[in-house]
Amino acid sequence: MRALLRLLATVTVLRCFVPGGRAFAGWRSAPQRHLTQKVRGMAEGGEKSSPVRLLFDNDRIRVSDFRLAPGDSFCARHDLPTVRWQVDPGRADRGAGAEDDADKKVFFVEAGKEWQLKNIGESVYRQVIFEIKQPAKHTEEQVRDLLARATYSTNVGSELLFENHLCRVWDFWLPPGGGSFEDVHHHVLDYAFVYVAPGRLLGSFHDGKPGLFDSVNKDGDVTWSYIPDTAPEDVKFAHGGKNGYDDQPMREYLIELK
Repeated sequence: MRALLRLLATVTVLRCFVPGGRAFAGWRSAPQRHLTQKVRGMAEGGEKSSPVRLLFDNDRIRVSDFRLAPGDSFCARHDLPTVRWQVDPGRADRGAGAEDDADKKVFFVEAGKEWQLKNIGESVYRQVIFEIKQPAKHTEEQVRDLLARATYSTNVGSELLFENHLCRVWDFWLPPGGGSFEDVHHHVLDYAFVYVAPGRLLGSFHDGKPGLFDSVNKDGDVTWSYIPDTAPEDVKFAHGGKNGYDDQPMREYLIELK
């Protein structure tokens, strides 16, 4: 009976998932659990499935899709430094009252910090989650050197939305039929990007010649690239891009790891 009463008491609190049940122990001690394994949810209808879906995972980064239904609540403690990136507008209460979160808004959550919210909007509250699993490979001075040595522009997206000692976060959006094969950018840092809507990107070589790639993707597709420190002098890490569809925009969320 006591156990039943304790269980009933949990129904009124936030659905809460604590990865591994412990605080951040440093990058050398990898968490045994993470956001994509399980969300322990309690509600009147019983346990609900996790709003977090794993998209990609390697030694440097873990990428997940977070979708919270209207009226649902969620909390988690992040074992790792995490970028949470808004997809489409949302309305939420994170403990301080209603807030309107614009499309593409970027949140950075330090390791060991708790994240909680209730979706008080009328539509699904969606974010892409990037968990950064290793410390930066480069110092800030080394990053500046890599960027300065590049042959072409290192603006690898449409707009730089966020930057700190671990990452650079880029929105990459092209209107229908938009972009140019001559608008070339140069990759000098490891990076991942996620399509947040179906899209097609046509790639050109560093000299603007088309035909480098024709990449058709669905919502949630992730691409990862390791970039060597010799990349600034190597034009094979530079390319241009054009939206391959004339009837819809191309939407990518791109993160560079330092």
